[in-house]
Amino acid sequence: MDQEAKKEELKERISEFFSVNYKTLLIALLVFAFLVRLYYFILTKSQPVWWDEAEYLLKAKSIALGTPDTGFWEGRPILFPIMLSAFYFIGLGEISIRFFLIIISFFSVYLVYLVGKQLFSEKIGLISAFLYSLVYINLFYTVRVMVDIPHVFLGLLGFYFFFTKKKKLVWLSVPLIALATLTRFPAVFFFVILFVYIAFTERMKALKNKDYWISLVLGFLVGLPYLIWANANYGDPLYAIKLAGGGAVSGISLSSGLSVLKQYLATFPSYLGTVSLILFIFGLTYFLIYTILGFDLVLKNNKSFSSKFLVLIWILIPLLYFGFGVSHFEDRYIFMAFPAMFFIIALALGKLQESITKYSKPLAAILIILLLAFSGFQLIKGSDEIIKSRLDSFGPVKEAGIWIKQNTNPQDIIMTRSHPPNTYYSERASYSISAKEEDFAANYSIYKPKYLVISVFDAPNSNEWQWAFSINQQKYGLTPVKAFPENNPALIIYKTSF
Repeated sequence: MDQEAKKEELKERISEFFSVNYKTLLIALLVFAFLVRLYYFILTKSQPVWWDEAEYLLKAKSIALGTPDTGFWEGRPILFPIMLSAFYFIGLGEISIRFFLIIISFFSVYLVYLVGKQLFSEKIGLISAFLYSLVYINLFYTVRVMVDIPHVFLGLLGFYFFFTKKKKLVWLSVPLIALATLTRFPAVFFFVILFVYIAFTERMKALKNKDYWISLVLGFLVGLPYLIWANANYGDPLYAIKLAGGGAVSGISLSSGLSVLKQYLATFPSYLGTVSLILFIFGLTYFLIYTILGFDLVLKNNKSFSSKFLVLIWILIPLLYFGFGVSHFEDRYIFMAFPAMFFIIALALGKLQESITKYSKPLAAILIILLLAFSGFQLIKGSDEIIKSRLDSFGPVKEAGIWIKQNTNPQDIIMTRSHPPNTYYSERASYSISAKEEDFAANYSIYKPKYLVISVFDAPNSNEWQWAFSINQQKYGLTPVKAFPENNPALIIYKTSF
């Protein structure tokens, strides 16, 4: 074999090595994503619940078992607790619920791949799903019993069904988004994003699309039972939505909106890591220029341009709403925008690969693999640190609740600032300790609690509540009976004289 033939053979082998088998990569990705989630499930399955988690769980337990539901805020959507109540009804519990969320999170990764494939390509779907599977905001809330993972899963499924353009799947797109909204009210912005996308790309033609109208009607029918239930319970079908929205908009102004928006933007480096952030900025700049210059093609529903337009509004609409429409910052609020962010990052990597492939296909492939590996490492490292650092948070609250359950009767009442977690763990009616002592004194006489719990957890920022840390035991007839931890108490349980 001559020298030239050997070179050609080597080139063919290199090319074959770097050829992409997307099916194999997808299987590898899904196995990897599941194993990562399984690891964190094993690590966190017994971690203490947070306040929000406790509300959903105590309500679920109350629906299924008839235990008290004190501490559940009426402004929360009821669908998630109803779903969780099924686990208690059939004799399962919190660990099964946590594993259920692991499964939902796993399928969310697959949906990111499917939506990315529909909008762009198989490669974009794979890259997006890989990075999305590791980002902190995803993994951390996968191991928390909260509405973040379920509502994004349902929203993604609605988007996937819509973009298949298959008649019966399109019919299900709005009903799925309606279910997402009943799981977490701001998920309605999945519908808003879809509406804006259709308004720009299809305009008046959309009004003639029977499948869209069928989907809208089915979506309304999905939401109707909730509206009837809310009207029967509260006298207003939108009561909980108004209550939640009223709390969210309290104190809003242009300056506060800019401040909150700035907080979201400032957290992007910690969300994404250095490599993904640089790729996101590069990709976003390209998207903006590409979409603005080709906006006439967006209006003509050109697939390449309209897909990029969708991704832009998918990020922009939640960011603007939670920046200017909600009075405070919370990182998980913009979680619904994260799939779109990773589509941008994946497209930036794709553009980079295209540019380098002109000179060397193997070099382009190696560089992309290295960038993905380093970006993935940064994401999982950040997720791992945050998950592990909060494993034992609220541990004393959990221990106290379990102790109270073992040392009380079902009819006994407890007063504690951490009333939702205590209701969940103790299965006893628990009421909050007021910020002002005079209000507490009035409620104390009304509730006549068996135990009073004072702890450093969930204390409001106001200094008003600090009186409780030096409460007058003689005045209220209190006797300390248990402390957690015993050597350096963060929580003390007092027996009352009632």
